Amino acid sequence: MSKKTIYWLTDGEQKRLKDFSADGCENFHCEEEHWIYGRDKGESYCYGCAKKRVDELLKENPEGEFEVDGGWSREGDSVPFCDECGVRLWNDFTFEACEMELEHFDADGFDVNSEEDCDSLFRMISACGWGNKKDREGSRKGYYSRMHKLGRKILAELDKKSQSQPEGEL
Repeated sequence: MSKKTIYWLTDGEQKRLKDFSADGCENFHCEEEHWIYGRDKGESYCYGCAKKRVDELLKENPEGEFEVDGGWSREGDSVPFCDECGVRLWNDFTFEACEMELEHFDADGFDVNSEEDCDSLFRMISACGWGNKKDREGSRKGYYSRMHKLGRKILAELDKKSQSQPEGEL
C-alpha cells in the first residue's frame, strides 16, 4: 500500500486564500444571533424575528417574562440560521463547525463566486488556521490535509478564472 503524499500549502498560498476569502465576503451580511429570554427552546433568530416572536408570546401571555436576548458574538458548532426566516446568523466557528463546513465543501464543492462560501472559508481559517507541524501530525491531521486539498482546488479555480478574464477585470 502506497503512502499518500500531502502537498501542504505554502505560507504565500495560505495568505492568498485568506485575502481572497476576506475580500470575497466583504459585502456578505450575517445577522447577529438572538434568542428569547424566558423561553429556552434552543431556537435562534435574527433580531426582527426574535422581536416579532416576543411580541406574540407577550400577547398570548401578558404576564410572561419574555425579551429578546443575544446579539453578541459567541462560538458555535455549526452555522446558525434564523428559525423563522432562514437568514444566516453570525457566530465564531469552533473546530466542530470548521469540520462541518469542510464536509459540506467536500460534498458540494466550493463556489469561488459565492460570498457565503467565502465567509465560511474566512471563518474556518480564522478559527483553525492551516495547522502547524504538530497539528499536521496529530489527531487533526485528516482535517488539515483536507483543508489544504480544498485550498489547492480553490487556488486552481482562481488561476483558471484569472486566465479567462481580460487583465484588470478580477
